[in-house]
This record gives sequence, structure tokens and C-alpha cells, in this order.
Amino acid sequence: MIDRIRGMRTILIAEHDLPLRQQLADGFREQGYEVTPACHGSEAMQHLGQQSFDLILTEFRLPGYGGLDLLQASRGYDDSPPVFMLLDPEETPRAAEALALGAQECMIKQLPFNLEEVFIRADRALTHHCQYRTVQHLQHLKPDFCDYDVVVSRSSSLQTLLTRFRRDLATTSPVLLIGEPGTGKTWFAAAIHANSPRRACPFIVVNCACASEQNLESELFGHETGAFPGAEHRRIGALEHAHLGTLFLQHIGDLPALMQLKLLQVLQERQCQRMGSSRAKRLDIRIIAAANSDFNKVVRERRFRSDLSAHLKAICIEMPPLRACPQDILPLAHVFLHRYNRLLGRRVQGFDAAAQQALVAYAWPGNLHELEAIVAQGVLREEGEVVRLSSLGIGQDSSSSPAYEVRLVNLPPHGTSLRDIEREALLQALQSTNWVQKKAAARLDITPRVMHYKLKSHGITHPRWTRRR
Repeated sequence: MIDRIRGMRTILIAEHDLPLRQQLADGFREQGYEVTPACHGSEAMQHLGQQSFDLILTEFRLPGYGGLDLLQASRGYDDSPPVFMLLDPEETPRAAEALALGAQECMIKQLPFNLEEVFIRADRALTHHCQYRTVQHLQHLKPDFCDYDVVVSRSSSLQTLLTRFRRDLATTSPVLLIGEPGTGKTWFAAAIHANSPRRACPFIVVNCACASEQNLESELFGHETGAFPGAEHRRIGALEHAHLGTLFLQHIGDLPALMQLKLLQVLQERQCQRMGSSRAKRLDIRIIAAANSDFNKVVRERRFRSDLSAHLKAICIEMPPLRACPQDILPLAHVFLHRYNRLLGRRVQGFDAAAQQALVAYAWPGNLHELEAIVAQGVLREEGEVVRLSSLGIGQDSSSSPAYEVRLVNLPPHGTSLRDIEREALLQALQSTNWVQKKAAARLDITPRVMHYKLKSHGITHPRWTRRR
């Protein structure tokens, strides 16, 4: 039975014997694979050059290009899928050679051919390959992002949303999360992925508002060497990284018009191409997108494609603001308290009565992100065992009334350019982290790659970086 929820996997079967090739193709189709058969080595090479595969099954003595040639050619691609080598009984001594060159499995063609064993080994190989890609991704993930399960589990409102949409979220349908900034859309997207059948595969995050159009296209689709000025190395895009897993697109409403069209094509055709390449990559991904609460207005004003919006809204979830969930404030405050105890090496036990009262009474216009920032400030300032109201800096004057609006930027009377504001934010983040770029990027909620691009764009440097070079 085809497991549509797990994802459609692709396999190249290169076998010259027609009955065996047909038997394998029919069997893998019944297991839910998209099968591309080939009877000759040159045909198999052509397919490999045109698209990527999740698994390659090839005989050792393939006419034209042999099985080892196909194996070595597959090693030249970044996706480098597992390769199963089929050998006749007299070719058994050559199995060691195939394994040394990188074959995942070597199987003897004996009649009757045990298809069930092939399916089990294939599923195991693909699971291990997917887990390897996931570990690679986790090595570059921000540490605080991994606390998503703690945050969501302590929020009764987010738990209610998960329960309400549990049946829908177990499908492969796209999800659109709409809400005010800071309402925890990234944490909730991670929770959706973790509660889906794709949980063992990568969860990839791309911020659509943090790069130029060309850099965003490279971030999503990847590029080949020389695809554009400055493309000195091949890059695998987020779409490829997310294959069989989930791609989370932050700030989808800021996606440029051309990228909206390309994303729509990906959703419709379920494949993508790197910039500068003619080789298609078949995709089986789930897309979760996040947008601010004015997203519907953006669509009505035709700043965002209505057809793409319709695709993304297969499941639409409105994220509640923190002020509408007062029962979540103290449990989440304690989650952030424990996190910053760990990060800052403190042993603060909790909040005093006045601080708790102020936390619950505050309007939280910045939602969860503001709560996290204020708790972090309290842990940093506090010298005792409990966080006092004076350490939090809220509820002490009229500015903490419900009508208060947090101003992240104070414009001078004569105004300033958006570029100058961005430069100032970069400098403040660097100064507060002792000019450590990775930490500064985390404070601005951008990737180190985007941070490096923006520093280069603004001409910001530091003597320490020069010395390291």
C-alpha cells in the first residue's frame, strides 16, 4: 500500500533482465516508490544526469556502463543516494570491490528472488540516510530552537491547537500559520513536524525576509559553481535538504514576486532545479509557512499571489497572542527562566509574588519573544534566588499599561534610512556578544550565512576577524 503520508520515494532500477526488472519495478511501486527503470548503462546514466533519486538498484554486469560506473557516478552528486548492487552467483567475489567503492548493499540474484528482503533493506538504508541528513542539519541549528517541545508542552493554548488540528496535521498538506510577531510560530511549526510521520527527516527553516532575491533563491534552490558572480562553490538548497521532511518558511508575506512564482511551481510540479543546473530534483516535502496577521490584506492588495496563498492555506491556523492566554504566562516564564539559568550559569529559583503579578497583568505586545527577553533580563540582573519585579523592569510606571506599545526602534526627529537602522542593529548585536558573529546572528534571529552577507554589505569589520584570516 502506498504510504502517502510518509512520502513518495524515488528509485532507479538498472537491470537488463526484463522479467527481473519488471518484478522489482512492480514490487517497489506497490511499496509506494516512484520507479524509473533502465535496461542499459547509458540509459541509467542519462536518468541519473537528469534527476536525483533516493535509491539506486543496479546489477553489477550492466550492459554499456557497468554497475560500478553507475555507483561512482552517483558519488559525484551531493545527494549521493544509497546504491544496492545485484550480483550473479559467480560475481560474488566482486562484492568487496563494490562495497569498498561505497555500495550500501550487495545482493545475490538467486531464484526465487526474495523481494521482501530487498524492501526491508531498502527501507532501512533510506531511514539511515535520512537520519544522517537530519543530524547534519541539527549540528547547525540554534540551541534554543531545540527547546520547542518544552515551550509547546507548557502552553495550554498551543497544546489545544495541536489537539484540534491533529488529524489534519498528520497529512502532507501545506500549513499556514498566521499571527502577530512573536507568537511562537517557529516553535509551533517544529511541533507540527515532530508530531507528523516525517519526524525522522529534516526540519529546515528559511527566513524569507533576511536576504536579497538572488541570495534567497540560492538559499531555497541551491546553485552550481559559477551560476552567478560570487558562486565559487556548489550549494545544496533548503528544498533539497528538506526532501521527505518539512520546510518551514518564515515571513512568507515578504517573498519577492518572482520567488512566489517559483515556489508555486515547486508545489505544483514537486521538483526543483539548482541555479545554473538542468538536473531536476524530485521533491517530497511538506511546507509550513508563517505570516503576520495582515497576510490576508497583503493578498487582497495583490502583493502576494492568490493562487500560492490558496495552496499554502490547505490548513490555516491562527496563532493566539499571549495576552489572550494569561494561563500560559507563568508556565512559559519558568521555561525561559530555566533556559537562561542554563545559558548564563545562574541558579535563580523563580519569581517573587510581585513579579508574578506583574507578568500576568502585562499586555505583552511582543508576545512570547518579549516574554523571553524580559525573563532573560531578569535572570541576568538578579543576584538573589528569585527574580524581583525591579529586575524585570515592567509594571513600575504607566508605560506598562495595556495601551503601551513596545518600540524596538526610536526614529530621530529628522528620520533615517532603513539601511541605517539595519546597520545599527547589526552593530548593537555584535557589541553585546563581544563581536562573535554566530552569537550576534542568533540575537537577530538570522543564520550565520545571512549575518556574514549583511556585514559584508554594510562594510562592517573588526580587527579580531582580520587577525584570524
